[in-house]
Amino acid sequence: RRDGLTRKTEEKRADARHEVALPAPVTVVAGHGADALLYKDGMAWIMGDTGVSKIAADGALQNLSPAPAGTRLILAQTAEGVLAVGSDGAVLIPAKGAPKTEKVNWKKEEVSANDAAIWGSGLYILDVPHNRILKFQSDGTNYGSPKPYLKDGTDLSTAASIAIDGSVYFLSQSGRVDKLTKGAAEPFSLSPVEPAVIAATRIRTSGDSDALYVLEPSQQRVLAYAKKDGRFLAQYANASLKDVRDIAVDPMTRTLFAATANSVLKFSLPQQ
Repeated sequence: RRDGLTRKTEEKRADARHEVALPAPVTVVAGHGADALLYKDGMAWIMGDTGVSKIAADGALQNLSPAPAGTRLILAQTAEGVLAVGSDGAVLIPAKGAPKTEKVNWKKEEVSANDAAIWGSGLYILDVPHNRILKFQSDGTNYGSPKPYLKDGTDLSTAASIAIDGSVYFLSQSGRVDKLTKGAAEPFSLSPVEPAVIAATRIRTSGDSDALYVLEPSQQRVLAYAKKDGRFLAQYANASLKDVRDIAVDPMTRTLFAATANSVLKFSLPQQ
């Protein structure tokens, strides 16, 4: 009886925390890791030590291009193709034709690129040491001189990652998320979660998603929040998330892709 009561108590606690135990993932790619991944319109790409690759339906990798110079940051879909962004440049992989290097004009500035995001023709670079987000505008060939995005002195000293859907969301390691619109902070906060976030690493969203997804590998979970009001929706837990470097979520199929140092995993997100 005691075991039964303990189990019921744990189940109630999990319900209160909106905790969802994810089923075992499908290994999409084994033996090849990634620092960044992209999933869009049923297709997936990864960027890692071997460069930028497209993942076929059977898990086979089609190598498309060497990775851009510097720290590998993000893969993003643009009107021209898939853009791989590194701290020292970018590589554009068009739907047809050969990949081409995209120059990013740092304007002789010292930039420490911690994360990046793409919206339209704009490339946004998070530079924590210099407390700034730089915006680079593409002319269709290269990204021009940077312009400071912040207009109100928002403190970015604890920022870990950014995401964008027109507004910019920046994630602190503590799990706090701030929202910036046209360079200025606006009222926005996330509902509290149990256990508290202590080491968040990535925030991801897209223009067609109603949610913000926060990765916290140390607690083996991905947290979902309503983008509209910061309401806590769910925490998706699985031991396989402990070594994840980047995530991508397809809101239509409720699929979570996760990149580790040696594999790409696919999880199905249960309906809430």
